[in-house]
Amino acid sequence: MATSGGPITTGAKGTAGTYGYTVTCVNSIGGSASNTATLTVSNAAQVYCSGKTPCYGVSDLAAHANPGSPCWGWNLDWVINIDTFRNTHPGGTASGSLSTAGSTCNRDINAILAGTQSIPGYKPGNGVPTHAHNSGTTNNTGNAMTAYRVGYYDATKP
Repeated sequence: MATSGGPITTGAKGTAGTYGYTVTCVNSIGGSASNTATLTVSNAAQVYCSGKTPCYGVSDLAAHANPGSPCWGWNLDWVINIDTFRNTHPGGTASGSLSTAGSTCNRDINAILAGTQSIPGYKPGNGVPTHAHNSGTTNNTGNAMTAYRVGYYDATKP
């Protein structure tokens, strides 16, 4: 009779669930013993914002959708505090503007920063409602928006 020992491998389990295993050992004179083990496999926890923190999702932005609440928008994967940006940006308080913050709360502001979309209600002195920012600003690679960033954004996070 062959003798074996050591670990027993169940193989990789890629599906969440509960798996039962029974191991029976038999000795050379016919005696045996059995034992049962249960293996519970859970799905891996969802990782948002590629693990960067703090990470905000759809409900977080919705909770900051009004000026003074504060008003947050997002540019690519950064969440930007529009209220603080508006007060320091040269165009943020243009005379005659109906809104420069409220219309950008809880919105993707990338097209606005790229100059391909105007801010609703914004009336700058030069009459041109769009302004293209440099690529560092629109791509979050420069320092211009860093001071206004409150965290990272992931549209797949509830």
